[in-house]
Amino acid sequence: ISLAALEAFYGRKAAEPAPAELDAEAAVETAQASEERRRRLESGRPLAARLRVRRLGVPRRKTVVIYPGVDRQFTIETGSRPLPYPYIICLGPWVKRKNLEVVVRAFALLAHEHTDTRLVITGGPAPGLQSYNESELAGLLPDDVRHRLVLPRFVAREELAEWVGGASVLAYPSVDEGFGLPPLEAMAAGVPVVVADTPAVVEATSGAALIAPKHDPAAWAAQISLALERPQVAERLRSAGLLHSARFTWESCASSFLRLYTRIASRAGNK
Repeated sequence: ISLAALEAFYGRKAAEPAPAELDAEAAVETAQASEERRRRLESGRPLAARLRVRRLGVPRRKTVVIYPGVDRQFTIETGSRPLPYPYIICLGPWVKRKNLEVVVRAFALLAHEHTDTRLVITGGPAPGLQSYNESELAGLLPDDVRHRLVLPRFVAREELAEWVGGASVLAYPSVDEGFGLPPLEAMAAGVPVVVADTPAVVEATSGAALIAPKHDPAAWAAQISLALERPQVAERLRSAGLLHSARFTWESCASSFLRLYTRIASRAGNK
């Protein structure tokens, strides 16, 4: 598809490059954005969304939402557990918007009731972005619990499915996401999921995860404990998660893009 065809479809010339301080993300809305991001875009919240609206000027009827897919490596037959004991997993990077501290504080509250459970946080600080550091995360735990915080740092993509699939619970506390693919990957691996009440993430998980307020460690401890302690709850989450995550395939994503590009090319050819 040529730039001319895209311009013909949208009825306008492509935008000038964004100012450096906006970065590419502030000027271009990815086709894989969630419906929640589209609503934020249209309603003019927050500031970055208002900048996108002014720069792009694309009407709602020409906005298409295409969801990403879950990689096939995330299955209930993932393989052996990387650790010999139960663990809760959070995925990095350790940027502040990932809100990792609420899960660390929640683990401090539940650790004495689950003496064999660990908390695993993958990834690490992100250069150039406001991030947590190792001592900051560990410092949120009591001295007698600190050794149960496992930080494997950056996990290779081919190993990530084993880490996720071996977990007892995936905790996803992000306060800002465009969609929220990791919870779906965990669901595809048969892992119960607890997510923050961030609108885009709630939309992505669609009732197949437990939800906790973003900044309430006690609520997070209660929801995680529910998944750890009640087999019927964990099984319900696994069943709902497997069913929900199966909707998100790369084949479906590719087909949606093909239909969109075909539509754009057809309209451009008729002008």
